[in-house]
Amino acid sequence: MKAFSVGDRVRTHVNPAPHTRLPRYLEGRHGRVERFVGVVPFADERAIGNGDAKQALYTVCFHGDDVSIMADLFESYLEADA
Repeated sequence: MKAFSVGDRVRTHVNPAPHTRLPRYLEGRHGRVERFVGVVPFADERAIGNGDAKQALYTVCFHGDDVSIMADLFESYLEADA
């Protein structure tokens, strides 16, 4: 099951806890889902030995004045943008 669809506006969490692989420069940023990658092993859980945990992964585009960034982010790093 996935929470977001292509075209959805999302926002990344600020100071997510515990440690995650969400890049700090993307914390609290607004973006748009470009692609649903699939349900894949969740890297944060694998790092602590839970290799069976899986989560939806999305490619999200963040537009800036001079550059746009596309990042593959796990569902738990995202929330719907109002």
